[in-house]
Amino acid sequence: MTASEHTLQPDSTDLDHVPGTYGWPMLGEVIALLRDFNGVIFDHVEKYGNVSRLQLGIQKGLLVTHPDDLQPIYLDKDRNMSSEMGYAETLGRFYGGGLALIDFDVHKAHRRIFQNAFKTQAIRGYLDIMNPTLRDGIEDWGDKSDFHFFDAIKSLLLAQASDIFLGLDKDDQNTEKLSQAFLDINEKGLLAIIRKEIPGLAFHRGMEGKRFLYGFLQSLIAPKRDGDGKDLMSILVKERDENGEYFSDDILLPHLAFLLFGAHDTTTATLTNMLMYLARPENQALKQRVYDEVIALDKTTLDYEDLDNLPLIEQCMLETLRLHPPVPFNMRRTLQETTIGGYRVPANTILYNTPVWAGRSDEFWTDPLKFDPDRWGDDREEQKIHNFAFIGFGGGAHKCIGMHFAMMQAKVFLNHFMRTYDFSTAEGYNPKVQVVPMPKPVDNLPMTLRRRS
Repeated sequence: MTASEHTLQPDSTDLDHVPGTYGWPMLGEVIALLRDFNGVIFDHVEKYGNVSRLQLGIQKGLLVTHPDDLQPIYLDKDRNMSSEMGYAETLGRFYGGGLALIDFDVHKAHRRIFQNAFKTQAIRGYLDIMNPTLRDGIEDWGDKSDFHFFDAIKSLLLAQASDIFLGLDKDDQNTEKLSQAFLDINEKGLLAIIRKEIPGLAFHRGMEGKRFLYGFLQSLIAPKRDGDGKDLMSILVKERDENGEYFSDDILLPHLAFLLFGAHDTTTATLTNMLMYLARPENQALKQRVYDEVIALDKTTLDYEDLDNLPLIEQCMLETLRLHPPVPFNMRRTLQETTIGGYRVPANTILYNTPVWAGRSDEFWTDPLKFDPDRWGDDREEQKIHNFAFIGFGGGAHKCIGMHFAMMQAKVFLNHFMRTYDFSTAEGYNPKVQVVPMPKPVDNLPMTLRRRS
């Protein structure tokens, strides 16, 4: 069967030999996962084991949770796991063709498009933009007794992504339109149960957002090819294929759209959750250590060489990703029949691969529900117990190409934020943390900001 023929095949539902549950007709376990994602995952493992049947909406597949099973899926030495088809009915509706949603030789070839955009020289240029953008935005927040961190950081990071990736000024009116487009796609379209373009319904809103996003990005391609901009898009649109030709708009647009999506949404969620932990009374000593690390570096503007001198911030980010991975399911679909966890898995089976269980299991982590960045330190290195117990950045060929950029962004933000403010949450604050569409406190992390003298 050719790759194109494979895309025409329906999902396999020959899964009755695997234990599990499909939940409600037409809904599956969508409602339960929205209410308590982690609870559903752990309940499945307890009742059915590390591989079980699961249904989301009308899509039936297998939930895979254990690192021993996840590792061969991610490494995919037999080229049997299709990311394109795994995401075809979800992210693929809006970002199909993006780097994380293509496979094998095409993925390898397209990944080269990004090489120059993520080389050290380009990263240094992004850092020059990042420092003043974050510093000025943070400075504008001011003293507040009811500051909703998630809303503020989401707006700031989108403005920064628009600048670094698209070369847009922070006051450009299109930044706000881009923000709305992403809201419509990610919080309407992607969560829609009825995936039909019916005006007034959520999926239609998502598709309208997609049309604006792609149309706006396409309008920038020609002028950026003719210009001398240093933003990421200016670098990407000038890349050429093996024949010396520019890559077509049809190839570039999904990559640009997906990159923008990943660049601000995932870091927004991670920084929000990190500060939720650092603000807690039981973590005040840890917060002080982060502040001391920043003050010891004594740099109001970070240079590229300074990034390795903030190890505690890096450990805090990794620990946050362990507890709250930004992508709850890393989807794949099998090309050929295989075996996972001892079960026969037919061709065309959807795999709901989740990092959630492994990241919170006492099989791999000491006191796994505790926020403990020191577990990543040289004297403990708990992440080395199993190579795939932590997959906050994915794994294998599809490992996040922007992970170093995201880590740099977190360090620059914390350097400015910790120097400028002390912060706290209300006594006894212990919010519910949602998982979809992105992991964050449901109340958007209200806190008090106090400017440091």
